[in-house]
Amino acid sequence: MAGMFDLLPDHELLLSLEPEDLAGVVLQYLNSLPHDKRGLLNRYNFSLSSNLGGYPPQQYQAIGRTFMEAWVWLEREGLIAPEPGSQGDWVFVTRRGQQMRQASDLKAYRDTGLLPRKLLHPTLVGKVVAPFVRGEYDTAVFQAFKEVEVAVRAKGSSRTPTSIPTSCERPSIRRPARYATPAWSTRSGKQQPISLRVPWVCSRTHTATGT
Repeated sequence: MAGMFDLLPDHELLLSLEPEDLAGVVLQYLNSLPHDKRGLLNRYNFSLSSNLGGYPPQQYQAIGRTFMEAWVWLEREGLIAPEPGSQGDWVFVTRRGQQMRQASDLKAYRDTGLLPRKLLHPTLVGKVVAPFVRGEYDTAVFQAFKEVEVAVRAKGSSRTPTSIPTSCERPSIRRPARYATPAWSTRSGKQQPISLRVPWVCSRTHTATGT
């Protein structure tokens, strides 16, 4: 059976880890304990120097405290819990904790906390959470945008059609008296009448989805 030193031999790295990062290694170790080593499922026993073999003796206290920070984090997350009917600091690995046999499993569990399920629409929860937990973030984003697009289209198709103009006709405009004779252009050496451009006015309508 691998000990804590076998799982994480670099004591400097160990001391630099945050409790939630070290907790994955501690939980992996607790899940690997055979029946005859269940005595280590105790906060006091786990912190004893006999469980720190391989690490520099002068670092035992600092390492022990770092392990206890990770232990308390596991308790807070409900991954280990007090053993019923026992006295002292005896614990057992909870059902949730037993599902995390490797440190990477706990990391995936922690990453799910980055996704605020309570803020998600129920439709998104069913489509997005599973791939997010598996680390398939690109799939989760694609599914989220797909569901939003479907919802927007469904909302738009339910709008009441309105009438908008489509065809046009030229309005009649009375020419002022002083423009009764058209002006002439001498461009290119020839006299040509200058047309008076009048905008077309739309009259007919067709139905389209309103905004």
